[in-house]
Amino acid sequence: MGVLLQEWKNPERVAVPRFMAKLYPLEDIEEKLPDSVHVDSFVASLVGWPSTAKENIVKDVADKKVDSSVKKAYVGTHLALRADIYGVYGAQSLLSYFKTLFATMPDGGQCLDLFDSMDIAFDSVRTSALSYGASVATRRHLFLKGWNIDAAQRSMSLRLPCTGARLFGQDLEEKLHCVFKVWKHSLSFHTHQRPKSSFAGSASRSFCRLS
Repeated sequence: MGVLLQEWKNPERVAVPRFMAKLYPLEDIEEKLPDSVHVDSFVASLVGWPSTAKENIVKDVADKKVDSSVKKAYVGTHLALRADIYGVYGAQSLLSYFKTLFATMPDGGQCLDLFDSMDIAFDSVRTSALSYGASVATRRHLFLKGWNIDAAQRSMSLRLPCTGARLFGQDLEEKLHCVFKVWKHSLSFHTHQRPKSSFAGSASRSFCRLS
Protein backbone atom coordinates (compact mmCIF):
# COMPACT_ATOMS: atom_id res chain seq x y z
CA MET A 1 0.00 0.00 0.00
CA GLY A 2 3.05 2.25 -0.25
CA VAL A 3 1.75 4.53 -2.99
CA LEU A 4 -1.45 5.10 -1.03
CA LEU A 5 0.67 6.61 1.72
CA GLN A 6 2.71 8.88 -0.56
CA GLU A 7 0.45 11.90 -0.45
CA TRP A 8 0.95 15.47 0.67
CA LYS A 9 0.45 16.34 4.29
CA ASN A 10 -2.98 17.69 5.05
CA PRO A 11 -2.96 20.76 7.34
CA GLU A 12 -6.38 19.64 8.55
CA ARG A 13 -6.00 16.19 10.04
CA VAL A 14 -8.04 13.61 8.17
CA ALA A 15 -8.68 10.59 10.34
CA VAL A 16 -10.32 7.27 9.61
CA PRO A 17 -13.43 6.96 11.83
CA ARG A 18 -12.74 4.65 14.75
CA PHE A 19 -15.66 2.37 14.03
CA MET A 20 -14.35 1.79 10.50
CA ALA A 21 -10.86 1.09 11.77
CA LYS A 22 -12.30 -1.40 14.25
CA LEU A 23 -14.54 -3.12 11.70
CA TYR A 24 -11.95 -3.25 8.93
CA PRO A 25 -8.47 -3.06 10.48
CA LEU A 26 -5.54 -2.76 8.09
CA GLU A 27 -2.80 -2.96 10.69
CA ASP A 28 -0.76 0.26 10.80
CA ILE A 29 -2.04 1.63 7.50
CA GLU A 30 -4.83 3.66 9.04
CA GLU A 31 -2.29 5.36 11.30
CA LYS A 32 0.15 6.22 8.53
CA LEU A 33 -2.34 7.39 5.93
CA PRO A 34 -3.67 10.59 7.54
CA ASP A 35 -0.26 11.89 8.66
CA SER A 36 1.88 10.97 5.68
CA VAL A 37 4.28 13.87 5.08
CA HIS A 38 6.13 12.78 1.95
CA VAL A 39 5.39 13.26 -1.71
CA ASP A 40 6.58 10.90 -4.40
CA SER A 41 10.29 11.33 -5.09
CA PHE A 42 9.44 11.74 -8.78
CA VAL A 43 7.24 14.77 -8.13
CA ALA A 44 9.75 16.21 -5.68
CA SER A 45 12.50 15.95 -8.31
CA LEU A 46 10.37 17.84 -10.84
CA VAL A 47 10.02 20.90 -8.66
CA GLY A 48 13.44 20.71 -7.04
CA TRP A 49 11.99 20.56 -3.56
CA PRO A 50 12.69 18.10 -0.76
CA SER A 51 10.03 15.45 -0.40
CA THR A 52 8.86 16.91 2.92
CA ALA A 53 5.50 18.56 2.37
CA LYS A 54 4.87 22.27 2.77
CA GLU A 55 1.80 23.55 4.58
CA ASN A 56 -0.91 25.64 2.92
CA ILE A 57 0.60 25.43 -0.54
CA VAL A 58 -2.81 25.88 -2.20
CA LYS A 59 -3.43 29.65 -2.13
CA ASP A 60 -6.37 30.25 -4.45
CA VAL A 61 -9.69 30.37 -2.59
CA ALA A 62 -11.52 28.35 -5.25
CA ASP A 63 -8.72 25.78 -5.32
CA LYS A 64 -8.92 25.44 -1.54
CA LYS A 65 -12.62 24.65 -1.79
CA VAL A 66 -11.94 22.09 -4.50
CA ASP A 67 -9.13 20.56 -2.45
CA SER A 68 -11.43 20.33 0.57
CA SER A 69 -13.98 18.38 -1.47
CA VAL A 70 -11.30 16.16 -2.97
CA LYS A 71 -9.96 15.34 0.49
CA LYS A 72 -13.41 14.18 1.53
CA ALA A 73 -13.61 11.99 -1.57
CA TYR A 74 -10.09 10.75 -0.83
CA VAL A 75 -11.06 9.56 2.65
CA GLY A 76 -14.41 8.22 1.46
CA THR A 77 -12.85 6.06 -1.22
CA HIS A 78 -10.26 4.84 1.26
CA LEU A 79 -13.04 3.68 3.56
CA ALA A 80 -14.93 2.12 0.66
CA LEU A 81 -11.81 0.29 -0.47
CA ARG A 82 -11.22 -0.97 3.05
CA ALA A 83 -14.74 -2.39 3.32
CA ASP A 84 -14.70 -3.74 -0.24
CA ILE A 85 -11.49 -5.68 0.35
CA TYR A 86 -12.97 -7.37 3.40
CA GLY A 87 -16.14 -8.12 1.47
CA VAL A 88 -14.22 -9.76 -1.36
CA TYR A 89 -12.21 -12.03 0.87
CA GLY A 90 -15.26 -12.93 2.92
CA ALA A 91 -17.06 -13.84 -0.31
CA GLN A 92 -14.04 -15.84 -1.45
CA SER A 93 -14.16 -17.87 1.73
CA LEU A 94 -17.81 -18.69 1.11
CA LEU A 95 -17.07 -19.46 -2.51
CA SER A 96 -14.38 -21.95 -1.56
CA TYR A 97 -16.78 -23.63 0.85
CA PHE A 98 -19.63 -23.79 -1.65
CA LYS A 99 -17.38 -25.11 -4.41
CA THR A 100 -16.46 -28.03 -2.19
CA LEU A 101 -20.07 -28.54 -1.19
CA PHE A 102 -21.57 -28.37 -4.68
CA ALA A 103 -18.88 -30.62 -6.13
CA THR A 104 -20.55 -33.54 -4.34
CA MET A 105 -24.03 -32.71 -5.65
CA PRO A 106 -25.49 -33.77 -9.02
CA ASP A 107 -26.91 -30.30 -9.72
CA GLY A 108 -23.76 -28.46 -8.72
CA GLY A 109 -23.94 -26.30 -11.83
CA GLN A 110 -26.59 -24.17 -10.13
CA CYS A 111 -23.88 -22.37 -8.19
CA LEU A 112 -22.71 -20.51 -11.31
CA ASP A 113 -24.57 -17.39 -10.16
CA LEU A 114 -22.41 -17.40 -7.05
CA PHE A 115 -19.28 -17.45 -9.19
CA ASP A 116 -20.61 -14.47 -11.15
CA SER A 117 -21.16 -12.58 -7.91
CA MET A 118 -17.46 -13.00 -7.14
CA ASP A 119 -16.59 -11.16 -10.34
CA ILE A 120 -18.90 -8.38 -9.21
CA ALA A 121 -17.16 -8.24 -5.82
CA PHE A 122 -13.76 -7.84 -7.48
CA ASP A 123 -15.18 -5.12 -9.73
CA SER A 124 -16.23 -3.25 -6.60
CA VAL A 125 -12.68 -3.28 -5.23
CA ARG A 126 -11.25 -2.23 -8.57
CA THR A 127 -13.70 0.65 -8.87
CA SER A 128 -12.88 1.87 -5.36
CA ALA A 129 -9.16 1.68 -6.11
CA LEU A 130 -9.66 3.57 -9.35
CA SER A 131 -11.61 6.30 -7.53
CA TYR A 132 -8.84 6.45 -4.95
CA GLY A 133 -6.27 6.97 -7.69
CA ALA A 134 -8.41 9.65 -9.35
CA SER A 135 -8.64 11.64 -6.11
CA VAL A 136 -4.85 11.43 -5.71
CA ALA A 137 -4.35 12.72 -9.26
CA THR A 138 -6.80 15.58 -8.67
CA ARG A 139 -4.95 16.73 -5.56
CA ARG A 140 -1.66 16.56 -7.41
CA HIS A 141 -3.10 18.76 -10.12
CA LEU A 142 -4.00 21.40 -7.54
CA PHE A 143 -0.57 21.28 -5.95
CA LEU A 144 1.25 21.38 -9.29
CA LYS A 145 -0.94 24.16 -10.69
CA GLY A 146 1.33 26.98 -9.61
CA TRP A 147 4.65 25.22 -10.17
CA ASN A 148 6.86 26.24 -13.05
CA ILE A 149 7.25 22.92 -14.86
CA ASP A 150 6.72 22.16 -18.50
CA ALA A 151 3.60 20.50 -19.89
CA ALA A 152 5.29 17.13 -20.47
CA GLN A 153 6.47 16.88 -16.87
CA ARG A 154 3.10 17.99 -15.55
CA SER A 155 1.30 15.42 -17.70
CA MET A 156 3.66 12.68 -16.53
CA SER A 157 3.13 13.53 -12.87
CA LEU A 158 -0.65 13.53 -13.24
CA ARG A 159 -0.55 10.00 -14.63
CA LEU A 160 0.78 8.75 -11.32
CA PRO A 161 0.09 6.45 -9.52
CA CYS A 162 -0.87 4.70 -12.74
CA THR A 163 2.26 3.72 -14.67
CA GLY A 164 1.99 1.78 -17.89
CA ALA A 165 -0.26 -1.21 -17.39
CA ARG A 166 -0.20 -1.02 -13.62
CA LEU A 167 -2.25 0.74 -10.97
CA PHE A 168 -0.60 1.75 -7.70
CA GLY A 169 2.75 0.36 -8.90
CA GLN A 170 1.74 -3.28 -9.16
CA ASP A 171 -1.25 -5.37 -10.15
CA LEU A 172 -4.13 -4.67 -7.80
CA GLU A 173 -4.71 -8.36 -7.07
CA GLU A 174 -1.05 -8.74 -6.02
CA LYS A 175 -1.38 -5.82 -3.66
CA LEU A 176 -4.60 -7.16 -2.16
CA HIS A 177 -2.95 -10.52 -1.53
CA CYS A 178 -0.04 -8.79 0.24
CA VAL A 179 -2.39 -6.82 2.48
CA PHE A 180 -4.46 -9.91 3.18
CA LYS A 181 -1.43 -11.79 4.52
CA VAL A 182 -0.94 -9.35 7.40
CA TRP A 183 -4.53 -9.14 8.54
CA LYS A 184 -5.38 -10.48 11.96
CA HIS A 185 -8.53 -12.11 10.64
CA SER A 186 -8.07 -15.65 9.39
CA LEU A 187 -10.29 -16.46 6.43
CA SER A 188 -10.32 -19.55 4.30
CA PHE A 189 -8.95 -18.23 1.03
CA HIS A 190 -9.51 -19.56 -2.42
CA THR A 191 -8.20 -17.70 -5.43
CA HIS A 192 -10.92 -17.04 -7.97
CA GLN A 193 -10.26 -14.16 -10.31
CA ARG A 194 -10.19 -13.18 -13.91
CA PRO A 195 -6.85 -12.95 -15.72
CA LYS A 196 -4.87 -9.99 -14.42
CA SER A 197 -4.51 -8.57 -17.90
CA SER A 198 -8.27 -7.94 -18.06
CA PHE A 199 -7.94 -5.35 -15.30
CA ALA A 200 -4.39 -4.14 -15.73
CA GLY A 201 -4.97 -2.84 -19.23
CA SER A 202 -8.53 -1.51 -19.06
CA ALA A 203 -8.25 0.10 -15.63
CA SER A 204 -4.96 1.77 -16.51
CA ARG A 205 -6.39 3.25 -19.68
CA SER A 206 -9.49 4.42 -17.82
CA PHE A 207 -7.38 6.02 -15.09
CA CYS A 208 -5.23 7.87 -17.60
CA ARG A 209 -8.36 9.26 -19.21
CA LEU A 210 -9.58 10.44 -15.80
CA SER A 211 -6.23 12.13 -15.20
